[in-house]
Amino acid sequence: MADETPDYVNDVPGRHCTDTPAPRCGHVYGHDGFHRGVPVKGKRCGYPVTHGVGPYCIFHRVQTPDDAPVREELELAQREEAYLAELRICKRDLSGLQLPAPSIPNSAFNGVSLKGADLRGGDLTGCAFGVFYWHDEHICDLGEAQLQSSDLSRSSLVRAHLTDAYMVSTKLSDTDLTRAVMRRCNLQGATIEGRSVLRNADLTDALLRDCRIGREVDLEGVVWRQDERPWWVRIAGEQEPVFRDERELRNWPPRYGKPREEWFRTISGCERTYRQIKRCYQDSGQYEQAGQFFIREMECKRKQSTGLRRAAFWLMRVLSDYFESPGKVVGIALGMVLVFAYLHGCLGLCECAGPHVSVAPQWPGAVSWEGIEYFVTTCVYFSMVTFTTLGHGDIHSANGWGRMACSVEAATGAIMLALFLVCLARKYGRA
Repeated sequence: MADETPDYVNDVPGRHCTDTPAPRCGHVYGHDGFHRGVPVKGKRCGYPVTHGVGPYCIFHRVQTPDDAPVREELELAQREEAYLAELRICKRDLSGLQLPAPSIPNSAFNGVSLKGADLRGGDLTGCAFGVFYWHDEHICDLGEAQLQSSDLSRSSLVRAHLTDAYMVSTKLSDTDLTRAVMRRCNLQGATIEGRSVLRNADLTDALLRDCRIGREVDLEGVVWRQDERPWWVRIAGEQEPVFRDERELRNWPPRYGKPREEWFRTISGCERTYRQIKRCYQDSGQYEQAGQFFIREMECKRKQSTGLRRAAFWLMRVLSDYFESPGKVVGIALGMVLVFAYLHGCLGLCECAGPHVSVAPQWPGAVSWEGIEYFVTTCVYFSMVTFTTLGHGDIHSANGWGRMACSVEAATGAIMLALFLVCLARKYGRA
């Protein structure tokens, strides 16, 4: 039976079409869109008004009755191919909702639990899955939800819970994810671009391989995986991987076969994502965070290298964290000075007392005040002068092995001084 009002969008055969027409929803769509090839803007919803009295259907009420079967109506409307848009659902438990490929743009789910829901491949543009005001406690729960290949462009996911959500190949353009909890979220192949905001979002243990992140994305205050190792391990060892993808890999690739190809594909995907995040931080002036992700990018390159190239990457990491840590260079240089000072003391030094007279002081064997004084005032002094290539000439080596040690120390000192200047210019000259 045809409806008397021609501007209804949802006028499809199904359970609600009977001999006695039910009142139809008068909600007018205000966005551009199409349903069955017909534009919907300016037309009324037309979904049957049930579960209460009023001019709006169960999806467009300001306050839905507590006993209204929202889950059943959503799944039924999906099977009837009804046009579900601009929904207003509040404080509902819709865990495990089966709604594959939904078309629900510009909808609001305030305080709704969609844990484990199946929304894959759907049009979720402009949806609000969070809160409208900061003091509102109604947070949308999308934990373990299936959102792969969905379009969440221009959606609001403020403070939404997306723990363990499956968001592979999801489009997040101009999406607001401020303070969203996305722990262990799978974002492999997702697209985060435009003016998307992830400020203070929690991305601990997220899977981000091959995730495309635009330069305008706001990553200020994002919580990545924290390195919980002791400080001396963090200084001496390699950087702890941020992404779970990289952390689950072995340090060396398999020798042959498909596992080897998968290993290189994963590590190269992590490298590209690190580079994109680094550029985001650079463009927003957050150079400290940009430096950290540059180190992780270089670590991925090191793992893909072999032979001398891998050794060169390792040396740059150990000495300066890929030119990002001038403090580390200074600490290593001071350690070298002390080591060479001990070596010079063991090999013997000559102290020039006059134009042609030299006295060779003896190295005290036992620990004593005289030995400490000799080590500090003579050995460390001579090592520092040699390391900085200053060379006063008042003290010199007593034998050939000592002169060889001086040559090695002078060359090492020149290299470390140049390395320190490069790190200093790179770290504080970016702006």
